[in-house]
This record gives sequence, C-alpha cells and structure tokens, in this order.
Amino acid sequence: MENINARVQLVVDKMGFKKGELANRLGVSAAVITHIYSGRNKAGLDLIQKLLVEFPDIDERWLLIGEGNMLKEKKGTSLIDFKAKIELAKDRMKLQQHAMYDIGTLMDDILREIKI
Repeated sequence: MENINARVQLVVDKMGFKKGELANRLGVSAAVITHIYSGRNKAGLDLIQKLLVEFPDIDERWLLIGEGNMLKEKKGTSLIDFKAKIELAKDRMKLQQHAMYDIGTLMDDILREIKI
C-alpha cells in the first residue's frame, strides 16, 4: 500500500495540475507540495482537508488510509437507471409523434373543408 504522499501525488496527476497550480488552488505554498513529492514532509491534516474540500469526488477513506478507490462511486447512475430513463424518453417521443400526426390530420381535414 502506498503512503499518503503517493496518494496526494496521484490526486495531482489525476486532476491534471502542475504542483504550483495545485498549491495556488489550495492556498498553500509551492514548497509544501514540492516537499510532499520529495518525501521531505508528509501531507498534513490541513492539506488533506483542503484537498477534500477542493475535490469532493476524492474518497476520504482512500486518501487517508489507502482503502477503496480514489474517486467516490456515483450513486443513482446504474445501468438500470439509464435504461429506465431511455425507455421513458422513447415513450415520450412516441406520444409526441402521435400528437404531431393528429395535428397533421386535423390540418388536412380543415384544408379539405375550406377547399384550399
């Protein structure tokens, strides 16, 4: 299991920031991030809190102790949910198609009656 500094580095890499950019975003000096990368210092509680606030998708348990996945699992986005939403959209489209057909038929009837 990698140490917390390695996990902080993974977050930086995953988010696509350079060390200086991350330091600015977190409100810490670039030296703090550089020292974590070099192993001189370990990531402290202040930095960890700032990372978790700035990147709410990072899993706290993973960052702190290395268990689980880096990113939190999204709830409510299962394949079943997507299929249900697609079926609902299809049903709505069918209803709209029927409504359009009915409107077209009504317009044809009106045109025939006024003989245009």
